[in-house]
Amino acid sequence: MVYVPAKIALDDAAGGRRLVRTLAALVPGVVHGTLARVGLAGPLSAGLTQIAQEAGCDWHEAQHLGQAYLAAQSHFTSPWQGLLMAGNAPAAGFFEVIDDLMREPMAKGTAFLGEPQNLAARLSPFQDPAALLWRRGGPVEAAPQTLRQLAKSLKVTHVSRLKMRAIN
Repeated sequence: MVYVPAKIALDDAAGGRRLVRTLAALVPGVVHGTLARVGLAGPLSAGLTQIAQEAGCDWHEAQHLGQAYLAAQSHFTSPWQGLLMAGNAPAAGFFEVIDDLMREPMAKGTAFLGEPQNLAARLSPFQDPAALLWRRGGPVEAAPQTLRQLAKSLKVTHVSRLKMRAIN
């Protein structure tokens, strides 16, 4: 599931391009067979629904990340699920890392950090992940507002060394 936060304005050309580039970066995962289905979740927007239709993605209205998580849980039946923040793209080797993780019987999931956007983020040990992959399980304790909160609620403690790259 690709989550499109409200701060990515799809009404302007740059926001739409960032989302389309995020989706395009997932095509190798679909071709490789790692990703079975891709969905979009975000605030109601004509631009977002049009992009979802043209990309052949499922569309789910979600005002916050917690609603995107619930949409992923209810609409996708795979034992592994994930959320990627729009505006990020997988780095080389991402789909191989996911394949390896899904074969590990004791793995709960992993978080993928993004490229730090400023010096404060670069120095902080508490970055929010840009993507999260988890083994399907029970409900989360509360509606998470960030991927870090979702990872904590799902008890995903592993952080991959592989970084997501930011799309500008």
